[in-house]
Amino acid sequence: MWEYAALYLPHATQRLSNHAPTDLDISVKDTYAMQLLCAYETQFLGVSEFCSLFTEDEWDGFENSLDVRFFYNHAFGNPTARAQGIGYVEELLARLQSRFIKESDSSVNSTITRDDDMFPLGMKFYADFTHDKMVLAVLTALSLDYFKHIPDRKTYPPQKDRLFRVSHIVPFTARLVTEVIECDTTHPKPEKHERVRYYASQYGYRNQAAANDKKQRYRFVRMRLNGAILPLSSIRGGPCQGRPDGMCRLEKFIESQETATVRANYQKACFGNYDVVNDGRDVDGTVPK
Repeated sequence: MWEYAALYLPHATQRLSNHAPTDLDISVKDTYAMQLLCAYETQFLGVSEFCSLFTEDEWDGFENSLDVRFFYNHAFGNPTARAQGIGYVEELLARLQSRFIKESDSSVNSTITRDDDMFPLGMKFYADFTHDKMVLAVLTALSLDYFKHIPDRKTYPPQKDRLFRVSHIVPFTARLVTEVIECDTTHPKPEKHERVRYYASQYGYRNQAAANDKKQRYRFVRMRLNGAILPLSSIRGGPCQGRPDGMCRLEKFIESQETATVRANYQKACFGNYDVVNDGRDVDGTVPK
């Protein structure tokens, strides 16, 4: 992060120093802290006077510095990233398959996940609350390779078309939603336009009120990040290929995560003794072999 900040902050630091008392030494880290204050004050108060101290290009640089920081701390660039997110993935898979987790060698608390009162199954809605960093780790543990895009640490202003942008993936109040959609055909027709109102049986969805409905049902998974549909087709191995609406057959989605726990290598990642070369390489979110 600091390597990239050094590309765009020296000019801003000098500009601020020109307006500061002569005995006040403003460093690059001080300048960066002012940018952080702008973000947090704006979120908390609605406005921050620190924001106007920087140019648009400098804000683009700040954004990319966060991309670098989060990619190498909590996403594919960190060897513990999959281990950070695997507990969420394991609980998600358990709920999708209506099964308990009776033992675990990851962050899952199996004392809770084996108990029907504390880990109920078959619910219509589940809500989990966590830190934004964990969302990145979950996307990594899922092997959602759409976000496996190494940030450029040497180009300023940064690339506009980069895919790994923290401001898009985990802004304040980020939301990751997994939907289970039940249809009456294995190939429901994709809808090209968004819908804001639904009713039972619309587009082939299950009609809960039809007590005598004996049609076979097919279940699909779809994931939304901050409202945007995630490309499950980019999950490694390609079991979810072929649909433009982001839906994946439930059994195919579960199949796509069969090796997620092995890839996370939780025990070694969290407690093992290993060396990581800090040269900016993509380590795929897991420990070296």
